[in-house]
Amino acid sequence: MTFAFKSAAAIAAAAAALLAASPALGAPVVLTSTMSGAAGPDGSATIRVEIEPALGDFCYVLAFKGLGAVTDAVVLPADAAPDAKPLLSLELTGVETDACVAAEPDLLKPIAGDPGKYQVVVRSKSLPQGAVKGVLARQ
Repeated sequence: MTFAFKSAAAIAAAAAALLAASPALGAPVVLTSTMSGAAGPDGSATIRVEIEPALGDFCYVLAFKGLGAVTDAVVLPADAAPDAKPLLSLELTGVETDACVAAEPDLLKPIAGDPGKYQVVVRSKSLPQGAVKGVLARQ
């Protein structure tokens, strides 16, 4: 076996060991939140998010109950006012939505990296400032 072949084999073995020991590159980041708030004890919502920042994918399942006529759901910085300009607007198709929205990777990287700095707010006709809200957390 030549020196070049031995070196290439050693590098390949080291790379394989490194990849096997670390999480998959580009694997989705899974976040969740259980929301409550102004809608009272009968109103609630949950969200499960899978973010793939490099691909610009923000996929989610959002379910709610007891909120009346829901108008929209948004992602905001955790310290933002409920009527602040959303970082992301989430499509709603009913009381349970399974959807994806495209976003710039530079927007998604901070959310995936430090989800506790971001909240999801579900707004309704009777509570336009937010019927329920919750801070995102890693699952």
